[in-house]
Amino acid sequence: MQGVKIHLKGKVKETGFRYFVKQIANRNNIQGWVSYDRDDVVVKAAGSKENLNGFISRCLKGPPGCAIKEITISEMDFECPDNFIVID
Repeated sequence: MQGVKIHLKGKVKETGFRYFVKQIANRNNIQGWVSYDRDDVVVKAAGSKENLNGFISRCLKGPPGCAIKEITISEMDFECPDNFIVID
C-alpha cells in the first residue's frame, strides 16, 4: 500500500470539499483522512498505486465552487484508519 499527503490551497472552505474527497476515497477504496489546516485542506491517503492515481486526479478537480490555487503532493508512510474519515 502506498501513501500520500496532499495539501491544497485556495478557495476550498465552504465548498463541500472535504465531503467531496471522502466520496472519491470511498469510490476508489482509499483509506485515510481529510481535514482543514487553517484555510487549506490536507489529505492523507493510502491505497494501491492505481487507486491513488484515480483518487488524486479527481481530488485535483474539486467540487463546484472551489478554486484550487496551489497543490503539494508528497509520498509518505503513515498509520491510517481502516476507512476514510473527515476530521473536523
